[in-house]
Amino acid sequence: MTNYFAKNLVVRHSITALVAAGLNFSAVAFSADAEADAEAPAKTTAAPAKPKPATPPKAEKPAAKEDAAAKEDPAATDQADTEQGDATATKETKEPAKPVTPRSQTSKNLEKRLSLGTSVGWAVVRPAKGAWIGLGASDISLQWRMSQKEDGKLFITGRYAPFAGVWTVNKRDYDTTLHGIYAGAELQVPTNMMRAATLKAGVELGYMLVYAKAQDKAAPSGDVKGGKVNLTAGGGADWGILSNKVKVGPFARVQVGGFSIFNVGGSARFVF
Repeated sequence: MTNYFAKNLVVRHSITALVAAGLNFSAVAFSADAEADAEAPAKTTAAPAKPKPATPPKAEKPAAKEDAAAKEDPAATDQADTEQGDATATKETKEPAKPVTPRSQTSKNLEKRLSLGTSVGWAVVRPAKGAWIGLGASDISLQWRMSQKEDGKLFITGRYAPFAGVWTVNKRDYDTTLHGIYAGAELQVPTNMMRAATLKAGVELGYMLVYAKAQDKAAPSGDVKGGKVNLTAGGGADWGILSNKVKVGPFARVQVGGFSIFNVGGSARFVF
């Protein structure tokens, strides 16, 4: 009987232990569930963020012509940029225009009024006494147009003309040089004839300086000493070349007085 009660007590204690263990397990499980339930509402109750409505893109302003061309043809844009850069560089490197110096009134008055000329040719000299042997002749001349207008026809002239030869007087030979200095006037008339030739005619009064040296080394006689006065008349034609900066043509002159001279040749005149 005692054993029966002892076994029964053991069973009861076992059952009581099992029940206590079960209660403890249930309490632990209930606590875990409670904590999970406490966290779950926080997660589930948080309202999801509403997505913001997408803002429609603003309408872009019409692009400039250059931008449209750039989008359509990038190569054309690059070329335009290159040309613009070259133009800018050209403007930057271009030298400033040099200031134009105004011409003085004196320069304007001298333009195309002064000319310098020269001539070469042949000359036949007949002195008042004796005989002359010599053919070559040349001269240098200046001309000044009286009028400031380019169609002026009257010119003042000055000329230096040397002649060299052998002058025979009283059977004595002299190596002689004649230095002729002349001043006068010349009329020049442009024409439409002979390819627009300019006809010219003039007169000059000159003084002839005589330098004679006897070939026999003796003193020269009085017949070859001193100077001679001469009057010259002549004419010819000119043609303008190089924009009328140079005029060339033939001439002929006749000189009378202490020496009679017939001179022909060609002349060139440079207009300033």
